[in-house]
Amino acid sequence: MAPPEAVNLTPPRFRSGKHRCKARLLWSGRPGQHPIPFELISRKCALLTLTGRYEAASLMLSACVPKAESMGDRRWAASLSGDLARALNVQGEAGAALPHAERARGLMAELKDDAGLARVIHTLAGIYSNLGQGERAHQLTMELLDLADRTGQAWLSVQTLFQLREELGMDAAADRISGHLERARRDGDKLLTAMACFYLGDIRMNTGRWAEAEVCNIEQYRLARETGDRMGMSYAIGDRGLISHGQGRYREAIDCYLEKLEISEAMGDFYNIFEALVNIGDAHAMLAEFPKALEFFSRAEAHTRRHQVPHSLSKSLYLKAKCLFDLGDLRRAGEANREALEIAREIGYGYVAFNSSLLEARLAAAGDPGKALSMLEALLPTASEPEEEGDVRYELFRLTGDPGHRSEALRLYRLFYERRRLHCTLERIRELEGA
Repeated sequence: MAPPEAVNLTPPRFRSGKHRCKARLLWSGRPGQHPIPFELISRKCALLTLTGRYEAASLMLSACVPKAESMGDRRWAASLSGDLARALNVQGEAGAALPHAERARGLMAELKDDAGLARVIHTLAGIYSNLGQGERAHQLTMELLDLADRTGQAWLSVQTLFQLREELGMDAAADRISGHLERARRDGDKLLTAMACFYLGDIRMNTGRWAEAEVCNIEQYRLARETGDRMGMSYAIGDRGLISHGQGRYREAIDCYLEKLEISEAMGDFYNIFEALVNIGDAHAMLAEFPKALEFFSRAEAHTRRHQVPHSLSKSLYLKAKCLFDLGDLRRAGEANREALEIAREIGYGYVAFNSSLLEARLAAAGDPGKALSMLEALLPTASEPEEEGDVRYELFRLTGDPGHRSEALRLYRLFYERRRLHCTLERIRELEGA
């Protein structure tokens, strides 16, 4: 019989009768029986995660980790704990994943296994990011770059280069990822090629190079289909939506996001479900279909509340509040926005903290223009991007009619458009030019 910890280490939603039966079947190694074939189980779990069956992988690993510990097999205890942490984190169980990842990190350090340590640090960075501890996640990512290169783990190097693209510079990060991409193509490594295409394509999107992003996306999608990588397909379809979204083709984007949502829900992939929901909502909002947008933002909120992920919850609340504002429901908009702002400030989520503060000023303008003016002026020095300052200047112009704010907003939006080539920014420029 499986000991209690074989089941209790899993989140409550995995503890059904059928899962307990599977845990018992996995549990072996009693006197007179063959020990657990950890290597085979590890490979099986890798296949399960590749095909999006995270719950099954989590169950299998939850049964095996305590057995490896009880047998004194530190190497497999470390490896399987890291795998379990990754599987749980993908499902939105970052809190449950953290102790497994920290345990794996400690064991890998004791074993002086730098390659294994690099993989675990990568997992830990993702967990801390999802827990809203961005500074800790960034520290780990900085530590990871050298370790990944030193241990020859190209896939980790590619991911880390993307995560550090702002510090390294977009072009420098893209050049280094391109080098990995060429080597992966030469070696016939389809999974690494697809991954490098994904991250390189994202950088091309972030710099407004849509045609190059689309080339990367087409190759990534083809390889994901060939290798049966369902998560890769989800990302590829999602990026196809983002490419359409960024160029103002919102109907096409919605179709892509809906397909991504279907795949992600079938896999139980928390973060891709969340991303699909908010992107669908945003595309509907761009089409001024606010009731439909509200439906998807509300679904995103419910999804993140269920999993208790503060980072994603604050974003979904802000987007919901903004949509309610556009619908004229100022009371509910204020309630949702206050909660979003409170969470964002608590976890240091700058994007939501800034934009919720801006929405707070817009809400104040409806009843107290003087207060709104003070709030907007106080917000100006906190803007960290041309678009953010442009948004504040735009609201100041709308509130005061001061042509100086209009001119400055135009300058900032044009600067941002040169960098990102986003259709929505171009629309704002045209609006101000005609004002």
